[in-house]
Amino acid sequence: MYNELLPVNAVLSPKNIQDK
Repeated sequence: MYNELLPVNAVLSPKNIQDK
């Protein structure tokens, strides 16, 4: 369930990934 949202969140908020 969350696995499918993980890639979507990365595309919607690429800055969030760089922040981490």
